[in-house]
Amino acid sequence: MKKSYTLRMFAAAALSFFAAATASAQGIVSTEAPLPAIYITTDDPNPEINREEYIGAKYYLKANGTEGVEDIASEEAPLPLQLRGRGNWTWVGYDKKPYRLLLDAPAPMAGLKSSDYFGLHAHADDNLGFMRNTLGFELARRLGIDWTPSHSPVELYLNGEYRGLYFCTELVRVDPDRVDVYKQADNDNSDLTGGWLVEIDNYNDDPHITFKSGSGNNVTISHKTPLSLSDEQAAWLKNQMETIDRGVYAADKSVAEWADLVDLDRLARFYIVHELMDNYEAFHGSCFLHRDRGEDRKWMFGPVWDFGSSFFRGSGKFIWQDAGYSLVWIEEMYKFPDFLNKVKEVWSDFCDNGYDGLDEFIASQAERIKAGAARDFERWPEYGNADMDACVRKMTYMLGNKTRWLGQQWGKIPASAPENVELFLRGTFNNWGTDQMLMPQDDGTYTLEIPSLMDQVKIASADWSTAVFGGNGVTLLKAGVPYQMVSGSGGHNISVYGEITDAKLTFDPVEQTLLVEGTQHEPVVEEVHVYFRGDMNSWKTDMEFAKRDDGIYALDIDNLTGKFKIADAKFLDINLGGDNVTPVEPGVPYKLLKSGKNISLSRDVARARMEVDLDGKTLLLTDLDTSGIEEVSADRTPVRIFTLQGFELPAGTAPAPGIYIVLDKSGKASKHFIR
Repeated sequence: MKKSYTLRMFAAAALSFFAAATASAQGIVSTEAPLPAIYITTDDPNPEINREEYIGAKYYLKANGTEGVEDIASEEAPLPLQLRGRGNWTWVGYDKKPYRLLLDAPAPMAGLKSSDYFGLHAHADDNLGFMRNTLGFELARRLGIDWTPSHSPVELYLNGEYRGLYFCTELVRVDPDRVDVYKQADNDNSDLTGGWLVEIDNYNDDPHITFKSGSGNNVTISHKTPLSLSDEQAAWLKNQMETIDRGVYAADKSVAEWADLVDLDRLARFYIVHELMDNYEAFHGSCFLHRDRGEDRKWMFGPVWDFGSSFFRGSGKFIWQDAGYSLVWIEEMYKFPDFLNKVKEVWSDFCDNGYDGLDEFIASQAERIKAGAARDFERWPEYGNADMDACVRKMTYMLGNKTRWLGQQWGKIPASAPENVELFLRGTFNNWGTDQMLMPQDDGTYTLEIPSLMDQVKIASADWSTAVFGGNGVTLLKAGVPYQMVSGSGGHNISVYGEITDAKLTFDPVEQTLLVEGTQHEPVVEEVHVYFRGDMNSWKTDMEFAKRDDGIYALDIDNLTGKFKIADAKFLDINLGGDNVTPVEPGVPYKLLKSGKNISLSRDVARARMEVDLDGKTLLLTDLDTSGIEEVSADRTPVRIFTLQGFELPAGTAPAPGIYIVLDKSGKASKHFIR
């Protein structure tokens, strides 16, 4: 049963959240302790670093008193390593670059298990306090995935330059301490069953196989181990993936036959992690699977890796809904009762034994890096996280929201999950989506800061039914002026006066007011373009009205049929419809309504003229079919002329072309077409 919130319940939920978030941080002592620092000096002082080739370098690490971390080498006696770039979009899209390290000898970098392979993740794309991967990895551990990468915050100095806050991370590879499967050799046909480490990939740069999925899309599977395949190895791997795919897209969902090849329990745990994080890029890229050697072994999803696309929208969706990416298999897998039952079983155990303490974990991890994040923001103000406390509140809020929503889908909600109410600023600027979440404050209000606010907006929940707040359809929203909102389906879209930049929104759900502070810019006066938009032209803008000297907009249309509206290109300033009851009758003035329903016709019209009065919001439809109607010529000028509605034209007025009632000198009335 869907919960319907009263206004005071909104405020209570906001206060409840804020109290819970504050309690999570209590007892966390801010030590302002420095983080471990890694110093790397390349052999070439002006290197060209790329993702393909390692370059020579030396390094040392200072623990700076961090518990569990030991110094490695020294400035006077650094150790050799090799360095290259890593990542895909994170490499090309940001100046703060991620790197891959290959040490000459294994070492316990930043307190991690001793190894010779590590990554230095920049997380320049993480605006939630560098916490996306940290929380995702923690959830994987709590959900019992046997190996999950560990990472440790460090500050990087490259060739003497401070490069910011990084995370030294264990890389995904076949190793007894990482992905513990048999390491199958390259180009080896001795036992094709394994071990394997592969990735569902959204790039085809790495060695890979490709197949056509039952979804209609091509799927790329990159193979990490082995890296180079014989023809037999490639054929075996492709056959395995295609067999899984055929089973997943089978019409009969009663039995998951593909579970003969895929471990359901591991898949359920892997899936729940990404669902909790709302990682809508999961199962699209950076999605690892592995398989140990043996005919009876199954493919295991994991380890988890990249959570960069997490927590960017509202909680009321599964990860494949409105993802913007084609997710491989998971939406179809969810349709199988075998899999869904396993998900619910694992979820129930997580609610009882895994959820508690997550808020405290987020707060403690954020406190651990707080000083480093401040320094990183000074170095990278375009990427950094200026307010770590706000980041903690937002991540805690979004995790709680998604947890509660999933609990509603799967029949159990953790006892300690907060009672949150999500509200979003939704409008033409974001296609009415849920990417702009308002955050609850300790006074019961909700706030949001955005660079620009314009066009039309509403405040609503993700489902458009738990909560929706609009306006009265008349008043414009201006900077610095409290706006009285209308709740429920009766509220109109709120039109913003001009543009408000550097906008800070404060919404009070109890008073139903919205205050926007920022810089008010006057609206730009542009030429008005009015279009007929309807079924017959697929609601496009290819049928434009012409403005006459009398200010009326006119358009002739052949074979007028279907429903329509009168609107501008974006349905913003001009969006005129009807009452959803009264059809348009030729010759009868029709009252237009702002943001009204689609207009219907009383009948199709072979030759129609539409005349729109924007000021009076009226539409006059004239049937121009002249069959059976006498045409008035120049030598038969009528004495008096009336419109079809009975209004007489002033004497001497030249009527616009159309159909009129005329009186001749004898007083006889008849219908005429005047060209």
